[in-house]
Amino acid sequence: MNGPSPAACALPLLEAQLQAFAGALDRDDYPQASAVLDAHDASLSALDLHGLDAQQLARVRDLVQAQQALLQRMGSLRDAARAHIQIGHQSLRAAHAYLTAESLA
Repeated sequence: MNGPSPAACALPLLEAQLQAFAGALDRDDYPQASAVLDAHDASLSALDLHGLDAQQLARVRDLVQAQQALLQRMGSLRDAARAHIQIGHQSLRAAHAYLTAESLA
């Protein structure tokens, strides 16, 4: 009797990596999120889908969907940070303009 395929054994690792990625995003630990995502991508790329049954293939599809949702979340966080930085730059320009106008008065 053969044991589970290497791909089937990799599914819990892939799930754990996605959970670690989500946790890093929750903690705003972006360097850790990036490292976990790199490891997850490498694990997912190495996954051989041959020999997986329908239930295992469904788990892989769910993993890919969860990964895409987390990447969208990461993109939203990036966009929010960019907007925050732009507001900060606008505030600095306004303060500089105010100080310039005040010095001319």
